[in-house]
Parts: sequence; structure tokens; C-alpha cells
Amino acid sequence: MSKCDGLSGDQLVLRPIATSRLSLLGLVRHMAAVEQYWIEDAFLGGTPAWYVDATENPDADFDELSTSTIDDAVAWLTLAGATTTMCIESHNLDEVAVTTMALPTPLNLRWIALHLVEEYARHNGHADILRELIDGQTGW
Repeated sequence: MSKCDGLSGDQLVLRPIATSRLSLLGLVRHMAAVEQYWIEDAFLGGTPAWYVDATENPDADFDELSTSTIDDAVAWLTLAGATTTMCIESHNLDEVAVTTMALPTPLNLRWIALHLVEEYARHNGHADILRELIDGQTGW
């Protein structure tokens, strides 16, 4: 989230790569939705109160940026992260997800946690590039 620090609302929704719909606000919204999906929906089998309604548009987290602010998105990401932490602390990593997603091998919490690390790594790299294109800032 530090890649969003000091930017205006207009800068947070910029899509500085002509061939991409990625924005910093969209990435924060997306990561909140990713954690919510993998932990609350897939692993626990719950029916989350989705932060971003993707019923009609599966890419709403990236596309419908006018429906939330960075403060909303950071709050969602913080809550989703806390839910993930509580889930990992209170379940065995070998416990299988409730939702099977019609995969040949059931997914366990260990796989889901590793997948979340991969998602963050990928999207943090995207955020680095976006921030540098927006205002030239690089670094941690």
C-alpha cells in the first residue's frame, strides 16, 4: 500500500500502461477480493459480503473504480488480511478447502496461503511499475 502513499485520487485511478487496465486503486481492490475469495469463499465455504460486486462484471475490481476510494480499498484489504491471518492461525495447513472448484486435487490451506503470497508478489511488481510511470517514484 506504500506505493499509493502521497498520490491523489486521480493518480490512483490512472492506467499509465496503454495496453493494460491496471491502476493502483484497482490493484488494492483486487487483492482484497482475492483474499476474500480464497479464504472466506473457497476455504471456509462461506457467503462473503463482497467488497466489490462482480456479479455482472468479473473484473469490477479493476474496472469500476468510481465505486470506492483508496480508504475503502485499504480498509477492505486490512480486514481481508486479518481474516486470512485468523484463518491460518486457527486451522491446520493441511485442512482441505470446503469449495472444490471441480479440480482433480482438493486444495488445502497451505496451497491457498502460498497462492496468496504469489498473488502479492505478482501484483506488488505491477504496483512498482505503475507508481514509477505515474510520478517517477521508485524504492521500497
